[in-house]
Amino acid sequence: MTTLKNRIDINLLVFLGFIIGWIILAGGVRTPASEIADLQNNPDPEKWIEALTSDDRTVRNYAKSHILEVCSEETLGPIALQIAEYDDPAKQFAALWVLARADVPGRGILAARILEDENSPLLEPALAVLAEDPVLEARGILIALTEEMDFGIRAVALEALAAIANPDDLPIFLDYIGDPITEVREAAIEGVYILAPDSPDLTAELMSIVWGSEMPASREALRLLGDLGGPESLDALFVFLDSAISVLAAEAATAIGKIGGEEAIERALEMFRTARTRSRAQAARALGELNARVARDDLIAVVLDENKDIWLRYYSMEALATCGDESLIPDLLDLMNNPDTDQRLVRTGIEALGGIGGDRVLEIYDSIISGELDFGLDQMGGQTSLVSCVMGLGKMDSDSSRERLRSILENSESDNLDIIIGVIRALGNVGTSEDIPLILGTLTDKPVLSSPVGEAIESIEFRSN
Repeated sequence: MTTLKNRIDINLLVFLGFIIGWIILAGGVRTPASEIADLQNNPDPEKWIEALTSDDRTVRNYAKSHILEVCSEETLGPIALQIAEYDDPAKQFAALWVLARADVPGRGILAARILEDENSPLLEPALAVLAEDPVLEARGILIALTEEMDFGIRAVALEALAAIANPDDLPIFLDYIGDPITEVREAAIEGVYILAPDSPDLTAELMSIVWGSEMPASREALRLLGDLGGPESLDALFVFLDSAISVLAAEAATAIGKIGGEEAIERALEMFRTARTRSRAQAARALGELNARVARDDLIAVVLDENKDIWLRYYSMEALATCGDESLIPDLLDLMNNPDTDQRLVRTGIEALGGIGGDRVLEIYDSIISGELDFGLDQMGGQTSLVSCVMGLGKMDSDSSRERLRSILENSESDNLDIIIGVIRALGNVGTSEDIPLILGTLTDKPVLSSPVGEAIESIEFRSN
């Protein structure tokens, strides 16, 4: 039997439920859904900026994603300028976030004024505004802020300083190209790219970093030489191509490939023919980066010579992926079908076929995909030949290769992450925007793929733009 106390408790709960329901209907209790519903199709800039300060992350993210779609810059900018002057740090922060994205006269001057207070909680959003609307008078403050302990402020200060584009500031950016913090390092490198055209001594400055700095800075300096250097950089790059530090030698090979030219090809080919084994292997890398078709016969001779060092043959095979042609396929097939051939060389050969391309290569890849051909790689289990095939398809920028990669991903029932990751990365290299939903679909039951998925989508979007 229900006691009087229980009946009172039940009645009280019913009454409280009625009251709560009435409050919600009356608008007294705000939920994320109701806040977002109020924002939709509402062009009031003040309401949107207020939503950026919401306690609920869903509402804040929605406001960030849609504020510039619903509110015009003409109405949003002036309101944001006013709110940035309020004595309310949360609203000021939100307003500055908007001003970094809405072009309105006076935003840079306002941000520069905020920087005058080195203890201001608004330094980072103010710096973001200055990165979009540089103010020359703020240069001294920005230089000081590049030494901030807070890496977020340091990174955005570098971005804002780069926007001023004063060539005298190049040494500041070069000091940070090896920074262990990704945001700082990327901001510094971007600054070097901006200031490089006005820096006649750039090659000498980069080489001094390569010679006198620790690994991260030396590596980035070599990359910058490849992008920004010219033939005058080749002497130094060939010295590093002979480096015992393989990471630096590989970066030098890539840089030589980017600079290109007949001189680079002749020097790399001479080094490949005459240097000691380790240096010949790096020269093979450079020849591949240079797409040096004149080296084709030298490379295939090394690949087919069983008495040569395996790593020299390996790098020579990789180089053939860029400077070979279909006439090489029979020789490569004979090599890969030979049971005495090192499996690393076979895997590299399968991938190198993708660089050669053509209908015959697609026929070979189809045989691997169907399981008819594996060059002896799968005898101990696994699908090593298919992994290499996928990587090769990622070198063939054609509708046929994309079609095969999509089919492998759509029909794969395998838990072999190497294959799935390989297809995702290959589509990142050659896929189109149509492939993004398919790539994202792999996250449904394999969230561990978030990193390669993100990189592939970023690569596709970058190439699309």
